[in-house]
Amino acid sequence: MNRLAATLVLFLGFLTCSAHEDWVLFHAPGANVEALLERVTSCLPDDVAVSPRELPRQSAKSEDLRVQCDALADGVRFLPCLVLRDEKGAYALLSLSGLTPKKIEQIRQLASSPGREELAEQRRVVATLFYLRALTCMPDVSEELRASALDRLEQMTELSTLSLQLRQFITLNCLYPALMQLYSERYDGTHTSQSEQLFRRAVDVLEKARDMDPLSRYGRIAYDLREQLRAARLQAQSFD
Repeated sequence: MNRLAATLVLFLGFLTCSAHEDWVLFHAPGANVEALLERVTSCLPDDVAVSPRELPRQSAKSEDLRVQCDALADGVRFLPCLVLRDEKGAYALLSLSGLTPKKIEQIRQLASSPGREELAEQRRVVATLFYLRALTCMPDVSEELRASALDRLEQMTELSTLSLQLRQFITLNCLYPALMQLYSERYDGTHTSQSEQLFRRAVDVLEKARDMDPLSRYGRIAYDLREQLRAARLQAQSFD
């Protein structure tokens, strides 16, 4: 091994040994961040840094929505909390109550948990659904972004990596309500080509949810909703 190669090996080894984790302290708006940080930093290992992050109560802006989605993807369920992260993402969640260096040392072992990747993927799916569904109804979102969110929701109903039950749930409880909300916004007592297109697309989505598994709970709900829409459309036509 020449001198340059040996130097590179030593340098890379130094980088590996000196790598550190960046954890996140999620807190509510108006919290005493300085006091929370003091409580956390007194228990931190030497190879860990922590950053505070305020979690908005509502997603009034797209920036707030992004923070909420990040919190969902990290598994945040209560505030304040400490999210343990490494290069693969979040792997554990800790309450600040009774926080000790020993407890942190024990919880860090979850980084090598065999089910970690599967759980992280489940959280990412939940966060993605929340994000896309919110985009379809936020007032400050452009029409192009809302349309893109609808298309991405529809794409998720086709993902073979998701279970049939989850795809049926997305179709019925995310995509269909988003379409009907847009339809109601476009309909002002008279049908337009745009509102009619949204209505027909909503009907198609209900039929898709029904046909995925007609005998399941979601399939039966989709069937009932489809019949209600059909009856409402026939009644509306009788008044025209």
